[in-house]
Amino acid sequence: MVTQPARRAPSRLLIAGLGLALALPGCLGQDLPVVETARVHSGQVTQTVSAPAQVDAAARQDVPAAVSGVVVALEAADGDTVQAGQTVVRLASTQVDLARQQAAAAQSAAAGGGEIRVPDASGATLAATRDAVARLDAAVGPRLAEARAQAGALADPQQRAAADASIDAVEASYLSTRAALLASGQAVAAQQQATARALADALDQAVRQATAPQRAQAQAAAAAAAAQAEHLVVSAPLAG
Repeated sequence: MVTQPARRAPSRLLIAGLGLALALPGCLGQDLPVVETARVHSGQVTQTVSAPAQVDAAARQDVPAAVSGVVVALEAADGDTVQAGQTVVRLASTQVDLARQQAAAAQSAAAGGGEIRVPDASGATLAATRDAVARLDAAVGPRLAEARAQAGALADPQQRAAADASIDAVEASYLSTRAALLASGQAVAAQQQATARALADALDQAVRQATAPQRAQAQAAAAAAAAQAEHLVVSAPLAG
């Protein structure tokens, strides 16, 4: 059975609380706190936090060397920022050096001795022609001079004139023969030179055709050696 005093207890507490609330303003008087208000807005708050941590790269790219060798220069240290294509390592390789030397030797062997030269007798022919003309001049010149001297000593003007005319005819014939001898020697020398040049060209063409496979192989070896040498320089594949 429920008693009446238990039912009246909440009413007494409510009345006491109300009385305390009414008495509080009277006790404080005019000492109320001043409260300022402001509009709420968004902003950036900077906060520094000190804590141990480890930085992991967002992406990792291994840069292997395409050829084996010895590192002779490191142009980027661990943690450096690099650009794409920037050189990071330089290598040296005796294998690559040997391949380049062998390729160069093969190219030299395939090239042979260069242009084939066939000696011609044109120079000797010209020299012999000039020598023959010089001997002819030495033999004919004094005789013509002597004949003119004798003709000049003739007292009869008609005889002297006839002698001079005869000497002029002999001299003209001699000069014509001399010019023909020089022209003949030069023509023979030119023919000899052309023949030697044609023979040299034919031999050179034959040699080039015979050595074409060897030259192509040497060129391919040189290109492969050059490509290997380029791999001695290791570059960054991307920036980071």
